[in-house]
Amino acid sequence: MARQISTALSDLLLCIVAFYVSYKWYHANRMKAAVGISIQATAAFLGIFRFAMSNPEGGIIYKSHKFMSWLAAGAGVPLIAMDFCARYESAMLANKIAIFLLAVVVVAAFLPPKTQEVATQAASGFSMLVILILCFIHKNYLGLGAGVTYVVAGLVFSSEGSILGLPKVDWLHYALIMGNYLFLRSI
Repeated sequence: MARQISTALSDLLLCIVAFYVSYKWYHANRMKAAVGISIQATAAFLGIFRFAMSNPEGGIIYKSHKFMSWLAAGAGVPLIAMDFCARYESAMLANKIAIFLLAVVVVAAFLPPKTQEVATQAASGFSMLVILILCFIHKNYLGLGAGVTYVVAGLVFSSEGSILGLPKVDWLHYALIMGNYLFLRSI
């Protein structure tokens, strides 16, 4: 894989925004959400270097970025959802997310890669569904917009290829930036 400077740039912007959101959530005492978005920021930080390299495959940066990206989806999104549950006093849903999160993280080490991916998508998808439902019930339109942005970004931009000459992964990063800003304003 050749250098992807546009992707390194989109990761840089995602990293900055995600760390900013984490900082704001930390000071608002939204600790689970701050940790969740920090995982995404760390993945983006590693992505800056991965995509700026001319041949990253197999190296420590490549492996670290892949792991942190997996962790951002499998643990980061559920942690954000748990803070939505706390905001709307839904301990039952928060407990279900916590159990799902723990199960995915613990058993993922023993699963084949394809099954790992499905388990991660299930944890992330369930968490996003909880966010969407809670935001809909409580008329939190910014949270609803953030959730929809994340879902659409994951469905449309998660595969290989390009749109308007820009790699889909860049579009994914820009959509996550927008979703993160909406999430910041919503809890």
